[in-house]
Amino acid sequence: MAKHNIEPRGLTLSDALYYIGVSASWFQARRAELIEKLKFPQPHPITNRYDRKQIDQWMEETGNIKSGTESETDELLERARSGEY
Repeated sequence: MAKHNIEPRGLTLSDALYYIGVSASWFQARRAELIEKLKFPQPHPITNRYDRKQIDQWMEETGNIKSGTESETDELLERARSGEY
C-alpha cells in the first residue's frame, strides 16, 4: 500500500486547537462565545473534521492573531463582549 505524504485539511478538534495554540480546557470554557460571537468554524457535517482553511480564514478575520496564544484570544473575546465584533 502506498503511503501518502500530505498534510490533512480536515483536523480533529484536538488538532485544530493545537493548530491555533489553545488548550482543550481553555476552549471548552469559552466554546459558546467562540462559536456564537466570533463564529469559530464548525466541523464538516460529513467528516466531523475542522477545515484548516476555514480556521486560517477565521484567524485572519478575528483580529489577525499572530501567535494564537490563549491570552491574545482572551483579549479578542473581551473585544467581542464589548460589541466591537
